[in-house]
Amino acid sequence: MKADRMIQWLGVLMVGAGPVMAEIEIVIPPVAQVQRRGVGINVPPPAAAASRVMPGVVTSDTLLFRNGDMLRGSLLSVLPESAVRWSHPDAKQPIEFALTNVVQIKLVGKPAGTTKEGGAIVRLTNGDELRGEIVSLDAEKLTLATWYAGQVQIQRTMLQSIVPQTATRATLLAELTGTDGWVRPQGDNAWTYRNGAFVSATAGSIGRDLKMGDRMRMDFDLSWRNFPYLQVGLYTDNLENLYGNSYMLQISGNTVYLQRGRARNFNNLGGSVNLENFQQRGRAKLTVLVDKPKRSVTLLVDGVMAKQWVDPAEFAGGGTGLMFQSQGQGPMRLANLAVTDWDGELDTGGSKATAKQEDIIRFVNNDKVSGQLKSIANKLISFGTAFATLDIPAERAVEIEFATEKAERARRQTQDVRAVFHDGGGVTVALEKLDDQSLVGTSENFGKRTFARSAFRELRIHIYDETAQPAKEDEWDF
Repeated sequence: MKADRMIQWLGVLMVGAGPVMAEIEIVIPPVAQVQRRGVGINVPPPAAAASRVMPGVVTSDTLLFRNGDMLRGSLLSVLPESAVRWSHPDAKQPIEFALTNVVQIKLVGKPAGTTKEGGAIVRLTNGDELRGEIVSLDAEKLTLATWYAGQVQIQRTMLQSIVPQTATRATLLAELTGTDGWVRPQGDNAWTYRNGAFVSATAGSIGRDLKMGDRMRMDFDLSWRNFPYLQVGLYTDNLENLYGNSYMLQISGNTVYLQRGRARNFNNLGGSVNLENFQQRGRAKLTVLVDKPKRSVTLLVDGVMAKQWVDPAEFAGGGTGLMFQSQGQGPMRLANLAVTDWDGELDTGGSKATAKQEDIIRFVNNDKVSGQLKSIANKLISFGTAFATLDIPAERAVEIEFATEKAERARRQTQDVRAVFHDGGGVTVALEKLDDQSLVGTSENFGKRTFARSAFRELRIHIYDETAQPAKEDEWDF
């Protein structure tokens, strides 16, 4: 049963210098949902929870509340001791919401700066991840130069690992924002856009030329009812249908095939793989890795390698397009789609040795040694081993893993929030304030810092309260 809609005048809003009247479209859920979800937005009566959710491209910030309500608009500021100040096109003055009822804020816009090519990824013991240029590392601290927070000094005991030198990966598709730019055969509306995802209940296709290069990585979340039956065309030269020069990954129930296609001739490549209880799961995170020079296609399911196919003949893909074909065996939902260039490094999700008493450094040729990381300066790594001290150019090191025996973890703070970066990773800080320019917060990892707000795409609040997570949207309401 879908929610009813009505237009209602909001009552007096306590904003600015006086009361303001505003008209907002209110979504009234069925009675059963109201009883289950409870009260969310803390606005003086007689106002109710409200949100105008506009389909298609998202061009505004989004507030998510405890009860699952959503409100589009513009974030003005957050003060932990008071409220979230919000601008809405239907309100003449800013609206204030109690922070206790807000669990997530999605921020639009592109970052004002970017990490330089070849910058480092720094992972901390509490799960934080920062990107920047390594200025230096000694026995006490790491100094990281960033565009979003200046020079950040991180305690060495809080370091989990460092990727000293990373190649910049081109993002071919960052997220789904609508069907614009996607090709659907004339009259085929099987795939539609809803709440950040493509959904389909009937047979049909949707495709796009992403200009994929020699190596490609694709991640997406797939959920289904009844029976998963999805075909994915890889490196296709025909966006109108699957009968082109391409590879076709076919998911059917618990079985996955890869077919090699030339014109209308498709043949199975190698063997199939059976995914135990896959159909019963109802959802999975899928990763597809394509290495054109090696003629290989690899499938990861929930981070674990399920199958790798290698074509003994020439690479079959004749184009640079991507296509999804539904066979109408039941509703399917495709969300969190991201496509990037891939560096060819295969992480199969297998077990990884963890450093205990010594640091571990891994090289580009997959060799590794254990010992003590002494310093990093001027893109040169000094690493002590039992037999010698090695001076290693940073570009030769793939990853440095720090010994865990003396590691420390930042303690949780009452006002902790999780700020997620546009380009991956994030920081956990006790929030002092957030406005249209900056986010100010403190952490035992690096002390008090001021971050450029434009660096972040999302702010998660009440991160240690499991009851404060956003309610899941009804993904099958289409």
